[in-house]
Amino acid sequence: MADDAVLRSARNAFMVLLLLLLAISTYQFYTVGGLSTPIAVLWVAGAGVFYLSKWHYGRQSGAPETEKD
Repeated sequence: MADDAVLRSARNAFMVLLLLLLAISTYQFYTVGGLSTPIAVLWVAGAGVFYLSKWHYGRQSGAPETEKD
């Protein structure tokens, strides 16, 4: 199915972005002793989007379905 391929591609891209962000954060932590503001903002924005979408889709799946005739 095309939807499965799109979901797998999005999940893989998200994993690559997380790994890159983790690598950059680790590098900055060991070289600078902390995180730069843009990297910290990316972590906060990513966590916010994750929890908002988790809440949104959890709310949608809990909604009663309408009957289809």
